[in-house]
Amino acid sequence: MKTKRTSHLCLVICILIGTLPTTTQAQQNTDLDIINAKADAIRDAKADVNPFAWFTIGCVLPYTSLALVGTSDTRIISWAALSVPILGILTLYYYPPPPDPPTNRFIGKTPQYVDTYIATYKTKSRNRQTLLAAAGVANGCIIFSSFFFGIVVCAKGLRSD
Repeated sequence: MKTKRTSHLCLVICILIGTLPTTTQAQQNTDLDIINAKADAIRDAKADVNPFAWFTIGCVLPYTSLALVGTSDTRIISWAALSVPILGILTLYYYPPPPDPPTNRFIGKTPQYVDTYIATYKTKSRNRQTLLAAAGVANGCIIFSSFFFGIVVCAKGLRSD
């Protein structure tokens, strides 16, 4: 009886010793997958977002405010020039759904890698798009303001003559 218990105990100890390194290795592989997925997603999101297109969209937003207002009152135009680009940036951030990464990037990857990659890719690509559009809005507002200021100065100069 005592020999049987000892052999069962030895069997349990051998099973525990045999499986312990594999569970630790699986945990390390999962952590490595998550780290690699985040790094790959950040790199791919930066490469996939078209900076020219998003910067151009941002540059156009201040000019759409002038078309939407359709008035010659300078106070209304100046408020529209300030508010429409800000609303436009918020719309660009929240309205279009974030882009989905190509599925061919997931061949042979673990589910943890795929989940982490998709979440990171969507977040980073949306942030990059919004940042580029905001830079375009800033540039467009400077151009719009200088153009508007030039028109006002020229109009006042013509009136005084």
